[in-house]
Amino acid sequence: MTGTPQDRAKGAILGAFVGEALGVGPHWHYDLKELRRCHGNWIDDYTTPEPGRFHDGLKAGQNAQAGFILELMLRSLIERKGYDEADFCQRLDNDLFPLLDGSPR
Repeated sequence: MTGTPQDRAKGAILGAFVGEALGVGPHWHYDLKELRRCHGNWIDDYTTPEPGRFHDGLKAGQNAQAGFILELMLRSLIERKGYDEADFCQRLDNDLFPLLDGSPR
């Protein structure tokens, strides 16, 4: 393994955002034949969700809920200079939970 721990952490965070964005288009395709019909055998680019499917309304490359939560966590870590459970939970209460009404976004 090469690089400093900070470089590896940065890479892991970037990879989490990239992976989340790559998964937005094909998310919730659990039938492999349907997934391959819609997205091919290998997903190597950002795709816009199909109309009527989960994440309809997001565009290729955008993050969904997991990316939103990761961003909330990172903002908390930076602003609080470390993990602060109360701060992170307050961010979830104030910034995420009011957006959740059961409909896909």
